[in-house]
Amino acid sequence: MRARKENMESYNIDDIQKCYDEARISKPKNPTDIMNKLQGKGYVKPAGEKDGKKAWVITQSGDEYVEKMGA
Repeated sequence: MRARKENMESYNIDDIQKCYDEARISKPKNPTDIMNKLQGKGYVKPAGEKDGKKAWVITQSGDEYVEKMGA
């Protein structure tokens, strides 16, 4: 995970889209909607803004979810 690999405190949509580019997989049409759904599940929480855009951080339950996925 790029955020962990680069010791990012928080990340925004630009950071997320860079991850898709680096992984060479197609980007979702509405990444903000996906992040809002993840927030609703408690996997991420708002972290103010980063570079003028909404930012998030991964919660403990989000980190555990990623670990279970084998990332």
